[in-house]
Formats: sequence, C-alpha cells, structure tokens
Amino acid sequence: MGKIQRKALEHLWQFGASRKKVLDSGGPIVFEKGEGCYLIDVDGKKYIDGLSGAWVVNSGHRQPDIIKGIVNQYDDLEYALSSEGFTNTKAIELAEKLSVILPGHMDRVYFTCGGSEAVEIALRFARIYHKMTGNRKKDKIIARHGSYHGSTLFALSVSGYDIISKSFGPTPKGIVKTTHPYCYRCEYEPDRCGYICADDLEKIILENGAETVAAFIAEPISANSGVAIPPKEYWQKIRSICDKYNVLLIIDEVLTGFGRSGKLFGIENFKVEPDIITMSKGLTSGYAPLGAVAMKKSISNRIPDNAFLPQGFTYSGHPVSCAAALANIKFMIDHKLPENAKVMGNLLIDGISKRLDGNPYIGDIRGIGLLICIEIDSSKMNREVQNSLSEYFLKKGLYTRVIKEYIHIAPPLIINSNEVEKIIHIVVSGIEELSKKYQ
Repeated sequence: MGKIQRKALEHLWQFGASRKKVLDSGGPIVFEKGEGCYLIDVDGKKYIDGLSGAWVVNSGHRQPDIIKGIVNQYDDLEYALSSEGFTNTKAIELAEKLSVILPGHMDRVYFTCGGSEAVEIALRFARIYHKMTGNRKKDKIIARHGSYHGSTLFALSVSGYDIISKSFGPTPKGIVKTTHPYCYRCEYEPDRCGYICADDLEKIILENGAETVAAFIAEPISANSGVAIPPKEYWQKIRSICDKYNVLLIIDEVLTGFGRSGKLFGIENFKVEPDIITMSKGLTSGYAPLGAVAMKKSISNRIPDNAFLPQGFTYSGHPVSCAAALANIKFMIDHKLPENAKVMGNLLIDGISKRLDGNPYIGDIRGIGLLICIEIDSSKMNREVQNSLSEYFLKKGLYTRVIKEYIHIAPPLIINSNEVEKIIHIVVSGIEELSKKYQ
C-alpha cells in the first residue's frame, strides 16, 4: 500500500464500504487525472470510466468548453445568495434553459447542491402544495420498493434500502411503498400481468384514502434494481392514476437525466409528462455540485404570491455551478450526446449479448442508451464471485460497479465504438473466466 493510500485511510471515511473491505483490496484506488472516457490513478494506471464516476460524468472528463465556462464565471462572481429575494444572472439563465428543454410545461426551478436535496425539496413541496390548495390531509408519499432516491433521511426513507434507512433511527411517517416494475423478476405471473405493478399504486391510494396521498415518486428507469425498464404502457397508467386521485407525479431524473437513456430525459422514452422533476448528476456532468427541482406551470401557478416557502440551502443557485451546467448542457446538445448514447448503447448490448449467449452465469442483459446492466444468475452469485469480478475488471483497466447480482455499465456519453469494444472485451472475458473458475 502506497503513502497516499495510507493517508486516505487515516483521514477519510470511506462510506458505502467497510474499512475491512477497503484494506483487503489494498487500500482505496486514488484517482489523480481524467481525460475523456478515462480515469488515471496516482500510479499512472489508466481505466475506462465504465460508470461515469457514479452515473455522473455524462460529458466526459476534462472538457475544455465546460472548464472555460466555470473559469469565466469565477472572473465575474464566485458566490451570491439565490433566495430570500436575491439571485444571480447564471441561476436565472439556467432556470430559463431548463424550462425550455425539460419535458412538459415546467416554468419554475429551485436549485440544490445535489440529488438527495432535490428529492428532499420535491417531497417537501408536494406536501406544502396540497396544504396551500386546500387539501390539508394530503401528506402521504408513495414510493417503490427497489428504487433509490438519495441519502438524506427523507430521500433514503422513500428508497428501497429499508435495512439502511431503519438502521439510524425512526424514519419519517407517512411513507408507503408500492410494487416495482421489474419484469425479469416479476412477482406476478408475466402472462397474467396486465400491468398489475401499475394497478398496485391505485390499490394503495384507495387503501390509504385518496384524500391523504400527496405524491408518488419514482425513477423512469431504476438503476438500483439493475436497470429495471418498465413495460411499455406502465407510465401511461401511472399518470392516469395520479390524475384521477389528485396525486402529484414526481419523476426522479437524477440518474437518468441529461442524455443517459438516449433521450435528454429518461421519462421522454415513455411519452409522459410529470408534475415535478428532480435532477442532478448529468446536470453539470460532475464539474460542480448542483441539483434542481422543476415544477409544472399548472402547479406553480396555484401557489399564492403571498405564500412563504420555508428556507432551502445556502448554496442554492450557486453561480459557478450554474455556469458549469449551462456550459455542460450546451456541450451535450452541440455534440448530440443523447443520440450517441443511443447508438453506442445498442452496440454495447448487442456485442455483450452475442458473445455471452448461452453462458450459464447470465440471467439477463438489458439497457436503454448507455444505462446498461448484466444480471448474473442469482443462484450462482455470492460475495466471492462479486469480488472476483470487480478485481478482474479493475486489473484489466475497467472501472465499474458490481452490486449484488448486477454488473453496471454506464460510460460517458462521448464514448466511441473502439472504446465500446474494449469494454465488451473486458466484461465478456471476465465473465468467461468466472465461468471456468467456479463451474
């Protein structure tokens, strides 16, 4: 273990992994540089960034146009409050830009520091909205088993990680869970489904009393459930149910937004307009911390002008982060990154599927755009297998994530066919070696 790794272990908490696991792997890998689709560690080893950091760096590393936008903003204004009657030009420009590119008729935006805070504000706003419009009993939030919405108390409580959210104390009241649309592991008989996963939402609304339900929150496609892609008509049914019972539909685009799915926003694949959208990650491609919540015009128009909305965050509408987002969005659109994600994603899925056809370890291969998952047969996956795959990928120069039975692949949207072929080769050879080792 090198000196820098020892310093990391001494001074940094490694949340999300036990200290023992980090020590057993030889200490944390310390990245020092990035370039395009690649990460470079302190020892000079180069890795394909097969997860875009954590589904974040959609535009790739070290893009001069984005960096220039950030540097130029520092020359003008590094910070100004964007709340309590004050704001700054970059926050206004970004809010206007988002109102143009977001699906639906979004006209009002609140900025946060990240995705968890965006979800927190969206859920808070849903309850406030109903109180201000005369439905004071509407305070329950319905979420899905198997989803993930962030790491604050409220956001984690509406996520599928019950074992984690319950480990640090009582969770907020008024949260109810519904079925996740996970076709590969459908809890109903697939030939009798009839979108029962969507009908379950209506059942839960009626069981709790429609007069008590404020909102339903879900991702368009859930990476936490191994890129579980809903059936074709699922979202249309969900939209109809929410309209029927005056339940706000909150779409969490923190991970799926900004080109990842082959569309600018994941929900556009299903031709549904949400009431509220949360964003982060690809909003700035990780060049600066930023999240956002956008509301439909018909929602924001019902909030009285004399309404007092509780305080948000000190760094809301941070001018440098907003400048990063503006430069990032321009880069994405100018270089047609959503379109490239669709083409390269198809290449990845086709290449992996053809080469692993008939492999006994493969349960399912699915994806949309550059949001891809290989699901290993759960009866053959254990901690040893998971660690073996992770170690193999890193050894061969592929940074990605193996969680439970899921191998996640989500490289930057700038990726080309040669880099796609490298990922295919490493992933396929790793699984083939795994098959030989554990058969």
